[in-house]
Amino acid sequence: MAKTKLTPIKKERDKTKLLKKTFIERFFKASGNISLICNEVKITRAAYYKWMQKDPVFKNEIEHQIEGLFDFVEHKLFNLIDEKNVAAVIFFLKTKAKNRGYYEKSEIIGSMKSELNLDQSTLLQIAKMIKKNKDKNATSAASKPNSKT
Repeated sequence: MAKTKLTPIKKERDKTKLLKKTFIERFFKASGNISLICNEVKITRAAYYKWMQKDPVFKNEIEHQIEGLFDFVEHKLFNLIDEKNVAAVIFFLKTKAKNRGYYEKSEIIGSMKSELNLDQSTLLQIAKMIKKNKDKNATSAASKPNSKT
């Protein structure tokens, strides 16, 4: 059986395919640390971002790995909650139970002054737009039947 000779382009494609596979395999173990994985795989960050942009299969695999990291960390958070770690409980409630009132309000007290220096032409344009909007709203309101009867 005759061996087929690999062209330089085919060799490069095979090498890139192997690098992508290796990158994906190491992603979870490196906790998604792009710099660390790039160093291990011996590629530049630019190569990684190019792959993410141009290779939808690679991008999908990385996104899948990221979701796996989220699941892993959430599981660790729940372990801390089970161990009655108050900080973990508070963090969870502040981030996941806002609809139940578990959030912090930030109050900003003070005053703010701002001065607009608009030329006459700009002021006239704004006045025309306001008038046009008022006229449009008045026409729209007049054409609607009165529902208060």
